[in-house]
Amino acid sequence: MIQKAGSACKHLKFLYTGLDPPPANSLQFICLKFSFFKTVTTDTLSNLSQNLCPPQVVPGRKKKPYVGTREGSLRKRRNISQRQILSAAENEVLVQSLIPVAHQVMKAREIFVSGVSELMKVIQVKACRCCSEIHVGRIGHHIKTCEGPNNGPRNGCHDWVDAEVDKVVVPVKSYHIKDRSARPVEHDKRFYYKRIPSTVELCIQAGVNIPEHLTLRRRPIGAILADVQELREVSKEIIQNNDLEMNEASGMTDVGSKFREYEKGSPAAESSLCIYTRVTAERTLEAWTILRIGVRKLMRKYSVKVCGYCPEVHVGPVGHKVRLCKAYKHQMRGGHHGWQQAGLHDIIPHQYVWHVPDVNGPPLTHELRKYYGQVPAVVELCVQAGARVPDLWRPYMRLDVAIPDLEECNVVV
Repeated sequence: MIQKAGSACKHLKFLYTGLDPPPANSLQFICLKFSFFKTVTTDTLSNLSQNLCPPQVVPGRKKKPYVGTREGSLRKRRNISQRQILSAAENEVLVQSLIPVAHQVMKAREIFVSGVSELMKVIQVKACRCCSEIHVGRIGHHIKTCEGPNNGPRNGCHDWVDAEVDKVVVPVKSYHIKDRSARPVEHDKRFYYKRIPSTVELCIQAGVNIPEHLTLRRRPIGAILADVQELREVSKEIIQNNDLEMNEASGMTDVGSKFREYEKGSPAAESSLCIYTRVTAERTLEAWTILRIGVRKLMRKYSVKVCGYCPEVHVGPVGHKVRLCKAYKHQMRGGHHGWQQAGLHDIIPHQYVWHVPDVNGPPLTHELRKYYGQVPAVVELCVQAGARVPDLWRPYMRLDVAIPDLEECNVVV
C-alpha cells in the first residue's frame, strides 16, 4: 500500500498549490487530500471480510507451525527442566478460579456429544469410504477431491456411505496421568495407562473428580502448615460441592428423548419434531461454543502438547516417550514424537465440510466449487437442523455469493 501511495505522489505533485516544492511528507499530504488512502488499513479489511476460506491443511511432509513464537516455547521448555520454578498448574496444585470452568466444559461436552448423535438421526451425514471427507446432506456432493486409494479409476469422485458420530466429533485421546510430577510414560509401560479423551483429561487435571480416573492432587505449602482440623473442614466442603455439581450435571434434561419417543410411534406431530430439532440444534451449537471457549481458558494455565508431525496429543508439562510416531521421517527420530505447544484446533479439531445452499436442490458440482463455502461439520449440521447461523462462521459460508448455472459458469466475471 505504501508503494502504491508513493507512486501516486509522483503523479499528483501538481495538486500542491504552494510556491515551494512539495514537503518531504508528501504522502501525508495526499492522505489528507484523498481519504481513501487513510481508510484502507488492515483493521478495516478484517472487519469488512465477507468471504473467508478455511485454513490450509499442513502437508504430511511438513511440520506443523508453532503456536506463538518458537523462542517462547524453547524458553518454557528450558524452565520446565528446573523443578523449583514450576507453576501451580504444572505442580498438581489446582487453580481455584478454573475449577468451575472445568466443570462447565465437562457439562458442555456431554450436551454436545449427545446433541450431535441425536441430530444425526434426523439430518443425514455421508462419509467417503476411501478418505476422511464427510458431507452433511441426504445426497453426497460431486466435487472430485478424493485422495484415497484407487481414486484414479474413480476420477477423484467420492464413494459415499452413512457416517457415524466419530466422523463429526473427531476423537482425540491421550494418556491419563495420575501423577504429573512422576517420570513420563515410557514405551514399555504404555499399556499400564488408560487412553481417554483429551478434553476429559484436561478437565481432570483442572479439578474435575471422576471415580473411574483417579489422579493425585497436591495442596499448597501454606495449607499444609495450617491446622489439621481446618484442612478437614475444607476438604469436606470441596467434596460436597463436587458431589452437588456432578448431581446437577447428571440431572440435565434430555431434549433428545423426544426423538426416541417419536421413533417409537408416539402421537407427537411432525411440527413438534421440527421444534425439538431446532431446540436441540441451538443447544448443541451453544454447547460447542462453550466447550471451545472453556478449553481455551484451561489451556492458558495447563500445558497441552501436540506432536509436530502426527495428531498425537498429550496433556501435561512434559510429553510422553512412547515411540509410536509414524509420520514423515519417523525413522530418523526413532519413532519419538516432536512435542510442541498445542492449539485449540489440535484438541478440538474442525472437520470442514462444504456448505449446502439449498438442501432440497441438486447436489454440489465440481465446476462450481469456488462459489461454495466451507464450515465445520458441527456448524453445518446444526444450521441444517434449524439453528441460527453464527456470526463467526457466516463469512465462511459465502451466503452473499450468487451461484450461477453451469451454462453461466464460463461467462461469469
